[in-house]
Amino acid sequence: MNCLTHLPNLLSYSRALVAVLIVLFGSIFSDGLVLFFICFAVLSDVFDGVLARVLDCQTDFGAKLDPICDGIFVMGILYFILVREGISVFYFWALLVRYVVISWYHYELLSKGQKQLSSLWTGKWSSGLMMACFVYYFAQMSGMSLPFLDMVFPYFIGVTGVMLLVSWVFYFQRYLILSRLISSTEYC
Repeated sequence: MNCLTHLPNLLSYSRALVAVLIVLFGSIFSDGLVLFFICFAVLSDVFDGVLARVLDCQTDFGAKLDPICDGIFVMGILYFILVREGISVFYFWALLVRYVVISWYHYELLSKGQKQLSSLWTGKWSSGLMMACFVYYFAQMSGMSLPFLDMVFPYFIGVTGVMLLVSWVFYFQRYLILSRLISSTEYC
């Protein structure tokens, strides 16, 4: 195994590191530097899976690591924004509950013998929409503005919130279906 095969997982880890750096030091970083870190993290999310496929080094560990690092990134950046703006961290706690419950679904299924659990398209879209919101927010803080985006951004936030709820429902449905399937095969 060569060094390049570790690159996809390193890209995943980098998202968690970016979140920690921004939460701890974001208030002393310039808005431009924070925007750079956010864009890097978003690109790492796009390219970690692509690189894993191109380098033919997809692993179960990498498939589990990606959504965990996505969650750490989203939660860290959301927390930073809410504290920075003086907004209630209720939204942080609500999203944290969503991530914890979905992680519990995965843990339960894995502990019952389910081997393959990949991210659902709704989860990927939810994370992608959240990351797009972060890019927009920090671009605005850096002085960049596009009037059309400024106008539609509140609706985009609404769509993102709905998608987060929809993905939770999809993960719950998968959990119920696979739990029943596992239970029915245990009694045969």
